[in-house]
Amino acid sequence: MKKKKTLPIIIIALLLAINIFTLLFLNIVNVTGDSMAPVANDGDKFLAIKKPLFSDIKRGDIVGARSEALGIDMIKRVVALPGEHVEVTRKEGLLINGKRIYETYLEDKYMNDFSWVDRDNGWTLADDEVFLMGDNRDISTDSRSFGPLKINEVNHKIILKLKSSKKR
Repeated sequence: MKKKKTLPIIIIALLLAINIFTLLFLNIVNVTGDSMAPVANDGDKFLAIKKPLFSDIKRGDIVGARSEALGIDMIKRVVALPGEHVEVTRKEGLLINGKRIYETYLEDKYMNDFSWVDRDNGWTLADDEVFLMGDNRDISTDSRSFGPLKINEVNHKIILKLKSSKKR
């Protein structure tokens, strides 16, 4: 008889633990706009890890950030890390510390045609800054416009696409 009474308690405790974990460490992120297309389109939903659960940010990560200065939330790709020198040029595209970065996740049109670059520009990141860019370079408003973001403004790391808004 005792086994029958403890099983429901174990199931309830497990469900409660899953709910608490989800509330504290996971979030559903809804995409607004197409600045990350084709990876993330307007209306897509992603599962993201909240900041307490991730400590490292790597080049190429897709993150959610909140720019307090601009008062906006965004989903962008990390293209440069703290302490690096970033250049965006019409001749070579994205350079980090003077070396061209080949962003294999981008559509081909952004790999060799740099018409998406309005003007040549460069930034040296502080030890607490990252440089974010949208994959849809033609329309993305990102660090090229508003500069680097503080690492503490990065609050999510995207881990899984839950729902695509595109009909196949």
